[in-house]
Amino acid sequence: MTDAASDRWGLRQILALVLLVAASLLGNVLAPQLFTGFNYLLGSIGVMLVLRLFGIVPALCAALLAAVWCKQLFGHYYPLLWLGLEPLFVGLWLRRRPQDSLIMADLFYWLTAGLPLLVFVFVAVLKVAALGTAAAALMYLTIGVTNALVATLLLSQFSLEQRVWPQRSVATVSISQLIFQVLMLAVVLPALLVLVLTGRNREASVKQKMFDTLEIKARQIGQEVRQKIFHGVYPAIFGQEHRALLDVTAITQVLKNIQPNQDVQLHLLANQGEVIASTDQAVAGLPSYDPLSGGAVRSTDREQLYQRMPPNNPPVPLWQRAGRSAFIRVNHFPGTTVYAIAETRFAPYQAQILKGHRNALAALLLYLAVGAVLASLVARKIAKPLEQLSKTTTDLPGKLVSEDLVWPDSTIVEIGSLVENARQMARTLGSQFREIARINSELEERVELRTHELRESNQSLRREIDERITAERQRDHLMDELTIQLRFLQTLMDAIPNPIYFKDTRGQYQGFNQAFGQALGVVREQVIGRTADALYPPDIAAFHRDKDTQLFTEGGVQQYETDLIYADRKAHTIIVNKATYHSLSGELAGLIGVFVDITERKRAELERDRLMRELEAKNNELEGIIYVASHDLRSPLVNIQGFSRKLAKNFTVLSKHLAGIELPPEQRDELLKLLTESMPRSVEFITGSVEKMDSLLSGLLRLSRLGRAAIAIENLDMNLLMSKITNSLAYQIESAGARITVEELLPCQGDAVQVSQVFTNLLDNAIKYRMPERPLEVLISSTVCDDGIRYCVRDNGIGIPSDYQEQVWEIFHRINPRDIPGEGLGLTASRRILDRLNGAIWLESGEGTGSSFFVRLPAQQELKG
Repeated sequence: MTDAASDRWGLRQILALVLLVAASLLGNVLAPQLFTGFNYLLGSIGVMLVLRLFGIVPALCAALLAAVWCKQLFGHYYPLLWLGLEPLFVGLWLRRRPQDSLIMADLFYWLTAGLPLLVFVFVAVLKVAALGTAAAALMYLTIGVTNALVATLLLSQFSLEQRVWPQRSVATVSISQLIFQVLMLAVVLPALLVLVLTGRNREASVKQKMFDTLEIKARQIGQEVRQKIFHGVYPAIFGQEHRALLDVTAITQVLKNIQPNQDVQLHLLANQGEVIASTDQAVAGLPSYDPLSGGAVRSTDREQLYQRMPPNNPPVPLWQRAGRSAFIRVNHFPGTTVYAIAETRFAPYQAQILKGHRNALAALLLYLAVGAVLASLVARKIAKPLEQLSKTTTDLPGKLVSEDLVWPDSTIVEIGSLVENARQMARTLGSQFREIARINSELEERVELRTHELRESNQSLRREIDERITAERQRDHLMDELTIQLRFLQTLMDAIPNPIYFKDTRGQYQGFNQAFGQALGVVREQVIGRTADALYPPDIAAFHRDKDTQLFTEGGVQQYETDLIYADRKAHTIIVNKATYHSLSGELAGLIGVFVDITERKRAELERDRLMRELEAKNNELEGIIYVASHDLRSPLVNIQGFSRKLAKNFTVLSKHLAGIELPPEQRDELLKLLTESMPRSVEFITGSVEKMDSLLSGLLRLSRLGRAAIAIENLDMNLLMSKITNSLAYQIESAGARITVEELLPCQGDAVQVSQVFTNLLDNAIKYRMPERPLEVLISSTVCDDGIRYCVRDNGIGIPSDYQEQVWEIFHRINPRDIPGEGLGLTASRRILDRLNGAIWLESGEGTGSSFFVRLPAQQELKG
């Protein structure tokens, strides 16, 4: 390392030092984040440049200044220890061993001093777990080595030392070092980019899974507790009278049934944090609980989902502090003060991220080590014959005379060609030199006379040499261009995930991509120049050979589906796409083929068909059970109804007999009250309940028959159908004083009886749920949509609150069950009918503004006979 102490400082050097120190700080400020608490520090690149250009003291100051920003990134100042010690160690090492590279010195620092110091601080001072310590150690080792490599490349490729210190001698670099550095740069930069991107993606994926779990559980609490504990409706304001009626043990059991694992805690709260129940025993024993207290709260990109960070006291790494944080999802239920909380510790999820990051860093270091070995071997293989050629061609005229020439050997075509050209040139020059010497010795007396001829001969020789050199340069340039194009095409093919190959007209393979070799488990030596018989069994090879022959005969493109055994010894269903290609003269040259593996798609289609058959069988079984249960329950109801009426008649007979019996007035009055008031009222309640149950059973029977009723699909004239429906409801329409407006309706396709039932149900509901304050108006219209014809039944009735718009499709559900008659089956039956007709139904409504029911049916088309 050059000592800058003896150099004269000026404005150029001061400005360069300031810029490099600023770049060191900026490298840490803009350090790309792998995930929370882990950033890829770039500041040591500037520090290494300062070390090489200005010495140890300025580099130490630059390192400490850049490391100060680590407090902002990681939450503590301990990185100043190992980042400040780095330039001191590397500078002293290079003073004692100037022949070593900056990369080697930095690697020795991290292995012998930096990593042990880091591990000691993390384990003994910060009390960090082994997983986090290993991830941090691997990260700093990777950062140190790669940044030293980048600094070395900047110094050698951009001549920074001569730009900053012009008075210094120009530092040269051997071709071996140049090739090694360029190859390592090509290895390092993509690897670092992949490391950063995969680190971010890994954290985002883990957090997405955690957020989804909290979201689902918070919403599930609201649904499960409302149905199982509050009987479908939460109180508007939760008070002590509601708490007295609740079974906290039952609520806790519901929460535990929802709880996915012990890391997720579920709470049911009311009002301002009043604890109703919790899966956490500590929280369950508290009168109130605020999960957002006890630390700094950060909002996330999810609604009502927060992160609670613990205080940084004592200071710990940011990622360790994040691991102690918790994520909290608050779910406020509409129309009530009761709400749910789902919270989880981030530590188990962060452990997944740390494991992945540790493995990625270890893989990166192994990748860099292998890349360094390969780059060194490639650089040596290329540079050694060139260095030997340089030595051979040094003082070429003297060696030609003495014939003391040693020519290197190389397996690289271009270098071998260069050596051969140099050898031929040396032979030519040697022959010419010997001829000139002989002529000079024999015709020494005629030198003066032949001087002019000799000059012309020399000039001709020079022109010949120049022309040959020019031709060789042009040839080398064309060979380089061709090599680049071939490498580009092969890289492009290898980047495609589908297997690709190409053959000549004889069926012999000329090349393939990496995916092809991996799929069939072959290498180039096993395939190139051979036919399909070398890859497949005889029957499979004959099949593909016939297909190739057909394609060569017909030309164009070809596609077919077949099964093929891959290297994993499993049968894969593939689609083979082939196309011919031609030479520059227009003659057929061969074909190119691509495999598209559709095995998973085929398996998914079979699984879908199986599940559909199982679902259809379960639905048929359920319909049968409903039909039998509903039919069998009606017989007991008839008996109850008959005997209730008989019992009512008996009350009348008893009243008459009681009139002829002498009893005390008080007893007579009491018996008469029982026989004429209490008992008949009880019988009326029984009769009414029986009639209600009979109505519900009838509805169940009708609903079960829908699944078994035959469907007659036909083209429907909806104008005629709607006219019949309004005529059948004429009495209800007239009694309600309603006005029904039917626009010109588009035809559709469906079952006339069942489509009529759907629109009858919708009109009947519009009449039932009208507003008493204004006349009922119903508008029926239609329009074309992507999936068929969409019909709209719009009324100005009472409307449906948004909270109940999904519940109206449930069986037996009605908005006002006490005020309006009905079983609550109309909309349920309508949705089921439309499902069978390949249609759909949905609604748009606002409370007090009316409702719009939309029905979609297939468009009219020509029916097959």
